[in-house]
Amino acid sequence: TPVTVSASTAADQLLMACTITAAELNSVGRTLLIQTAGVYSTTAASTSVLTLKAKLCTVSGCGSGTVITLASIATAALGTLQATNNAFNLTLNSSTQTGGASAAFEIHGNLTIDISALASAAEAVYADPNTATVGTIDSTVQLFLQITGAFSNASASNSFTNRQLIVDTVN
Repeated sequence: TPVTVSASTAADQLLMACTITAAELNSVGRTLLIQTAGVYSTTAASTSVLTLKAKLCTVSGCGSGTVITLASIATAALGTLQATNNAFNLTLNSSTQTGGASAAFEIHGNLTIDISALASAAEAVYADPNTATVGTIDSTVQLFLQITGAFSNASASNSFTNRQLIVDTVN
């Protein structure tokens, strides 16, 4: 079911989330494939930077407990435009580098996003900025994956609609 968030804030907004069963990521080399897609809209003449994140948490909702940001990918500033249902796709691969109570992950991927005024224009691709493993969190317990989106400039006209989230272990 699509999830739409619209709020006059520059803070992270929860798009979609899922539960990861206990010990699912507690094996070195286990890879979690994360794919999410949707659309965003902005106010007229927007120059916002959009940031999409994947977070892993020990408590549902990521409001308490241990929270790590697996990936945070930001776009360039929009070119003073109004976006209406412009597409985004985020694909990440997170591999367990160290398991156990202090698990760390090697995660890489790309954000493909339409940051132009015309839906027919080519999308921009942004790679994750990770240069080291991300951690630490207890991989022996149930975990929660959360996808968030944020605009750098708050406006009640900004919105994200997350239309799909696919999370699967691939080895």
